[in-house]
Amino acid sequence: MADWFIATEGVKVVKDSASLWPQIITAVLSAGTAFGGVWYGQWRITQREEEAATAKLVSERLFIATELVFLLERFAQRCAPAATA
Repeated sequence: MADWFIATEGVKVVKDSASLWPQIITAVLSAGTAFGGVWYGQWRITQREEEAATAKLVSERLFIATELVFLLERFAQRCAPAATA
């Protein structure tokens, strides 16, 4: 019975004290800000990785195209004598 009395008195104290809404709002805003910060950081990392991958792909395509031009030039030089004969 004493435990019940203490529990009900605790409820009365909480009930009679100042509103809990400021603490609840602070907790929700803090959690939202933390999750938002983590999401934004991860989003920026993903953006940078995509930009780096795109730049690398463009660079590799340029290299392949340049090599192809030289390969076709050699092929054309080797075919020229057969075409003129």
